[in-house]
Amino acid sequence: QDDAELLAYTIVPAEDTPADTGPICITQRDVAALLQAKGVIFSALQIVLARAGRQMTDVRRFFLAGGFARHIDLDNAVAMGLLPDVDRSRYSFIGNGSLGGAVLAVIDSEVRAGLDRLAAAPEVIELNLDPGFMEAYTMAMFLPNGDPTLFPSVEVR
Repeated sequence: QDDAELLAYTIVPAEDTPADTGPICITQRDVAALLQAKGVIFSALQIVLARAGRQMTDVRRFFLAGGFARHIDLDNAVAMGLLPDVDRSRYSFIGNGSLGGAVLAVIDSEVRAGLDRLAAAPEVIELNLDPGFMEAYTMAMFLPNGDPTLFPSVEVR
């Protein structure tokens, strides 16, 4: 084990877990992976919106799908900087979004036509080549973000 694995916080001690499972811990490596993932997610959202000439506050509705949406605590996700700090009513949890989209494409010709237009003109965004990505990513590695103006409802302690 390296030093990153040696530094850990026990969330549930071994005596409170099922037999032979051991304690539930979070390591320094776990925290680093979480920060990297949330940094990429938030900065990618910023870059995509910037390419469209928009900001987080311009988005009327954020759709969260699948197991991610089913198990996420929205306030905690915003507090850590994973999701934008916008009015919580602008978030919609849609369950299995891919299945719902496929069904809509089959039963609604307008939806299908819209999907065909999107498929005909994809735009590839290589985040690592975007001039603003590294700064956005670096700022997003902080909790909740290096730019506190992006998270006005989050109280920093």
